[in-house]
Amino acid sequence: MRCGKCAGQLRELGESEEMRGVPAKPDENYYECEGCGTKWTHNLVRNSLQREGGKELVLFTQDEQDRIRLAIGDIHVFMDGYQHTKSLDDDENSPPYLRLFMGRSLLAYLHGFYPADRDQGLLPVLRLVGFNKEAAAITQALDTPIGPTSLGRIIADFRNKVIAHPQFTKQSLQVLVDNQAHMDANETELRAADRRLRVITANLYPMFQKYQPELVALHLEIDAGIDYSPRAGDSR
Repeated sequence: MRCGKCAGQLRELGESEEMRGVPAKPDENYYECEGCGTKWTHNLVRNSLQREGGKELVLFTQDEQDRIRLAIGDIHVFMDGYQHTKSLDDDENSPPYLRLFMGRSLLAYLHGFYPADRDQGLLPVLRLVGFNKEAAAITQALDTPIGPTSLGRIIADFRNKVIAHPQFTKQSLQVLVDNQAHMDANETELRAADRRLRVITANLYPMFQKYQPELVALHLEIDAGIDYSPRAGDSR
């Protein structure tokens, strides 16, 4: 286990030792962070960590930890992509097709995070870690009416017809033509909901840094061992 304050390694003090003068209980173990020295109580019944005067941190099973860690990695990618896209949009001299590529990439991530089945994707992970307010705000943004459709449906149509399964025919793109008419007629609502969805999603990574530092540290540790540089012959 790692410290919920600095993500340092926890050293077990044992059941028999006292923590700040409080006798140990049968269902508790005591730990001390090797990094910052913070002492923690591990409740074996609730599987949680708590420091004196601090909020109780619920621990997760290994499968849950892996699921959250993988989500953190993709959220990290989205945050960096979102910030880079903003800098491109603010630069009138940036290549227009690079802006288009980055914009489409972010849409692909948003569709992956928030599929039509709300029990899949990122929303269940957010609820698992207690980010219920953010999950509700994201759902509200996705369900924003844009004429007879919604922001979530527009994102899904664009991803499916343009990015994932393009057929390059007028017939296959008719739904996008229809959606564009709805978007033009509801531009204010569209822009507000789209911006809200992107900002909330990008801000999830700092929230994980604050509330789940152990899993963020594990994500960074694993990611540091992956070589993302282009291989010889990959570029043409």
